[in-house]
Amino acid sequence: TNELGVERGKLGRMLLYSPQILGLSVTENLRPKVQFLTEEVGVPRDRIGQLVSAFPNVLGYSVDNNLRPKLRFLADHVLGVPLNKTGRLLVTCPHMIGYSLEKRIKPRHLVLERR
Repeated sequence: TNELGVERGKLGRMLLYSPQILGLSVTENLRPKVQFLTEEVGVPRDRIGQLVSAFPNVLGYSVDNNLRPKLRFLADHVLGVPLNKTGRLLVTCPHMIGYSLEKRIKPRHLVLERR
């Protein structure tokens, strides 16, 4: 919890909703995700704990197959900003990365774009 910055009191809730995070490797899963979120997405290092405790499933998502494509689409097509400027929004609304890119985000964006 120290490396992620998650408050000790929130760890139980995280494990209740995402018990699979106990099986993740620190070096192969957790650190690369934190590195991606801080360096490429622009999540402030001191806000990683807030993001992870609000939406612990992010730790189980693949960077290349899930997070990067989803966040790049949001940055490029929805927000119109570089990927590294989406971090603060992600901390504010972490559940948006839980939505399916193909089944939810893109179709809704298309509907809104046609309006």
